[in-house]
Amino acid sequence: MRIDIEEVETRPYPIVTVVNQCALVPSVVARSIERAFEDLRALMDERRIEAAGPPLTIFKNWSVAEITFAAAFPVTAADHAKSGGEMQADYAPGGPALRAVVVGPYDQMPDAYAGLQKETAERGFESGGVAWEVYVSGHDRQEDSDAVTEIYVARAAE
Repeated sequence: MRIDIEEVETRPYPIVTVVNQCALVPSVVARSIERAFEDLRALMDERRIEAAGPPLTIFKNWSVAEITFAAAFPVTAADHAKSGGEMQADYAPGGPALRAVVVGPYDQMPDAYAGLQKETAERGFESGGVAWEVYVSGHDRQEDSDAVTEIYVARAAE
């Protein structure tokens, strides 16, 4: 696994999401995210919405026991307006963030997050309580040794 970390400025872009909550157990989180993407894909197909970029998962709230996340796909402005019901329109987080680019299978993410947490502490980077993953290689390739995932941690507002 290779990890490169840098500070970046992210820009919001339109997404459609399905929000879910589950126990904070890695295997449960992985299964819940996979099911959320299946649900989102079905809703997008139903409304003829095309993904405009790689899928992402946004982690908004977490504790030692559970996590709330949104499975999401970037969409065009026209498709953004087609959301509703369980599929909500939103925007990807924007603003200053730390980005870790991880090359390797998804099961190595705990090591990537440990490295990112160490880096945030060393840089004095105060987290803004939102983190997200962009599956550059696609959500269905996360087992591959050359899968590329970007992990972002938003900086707290000053």
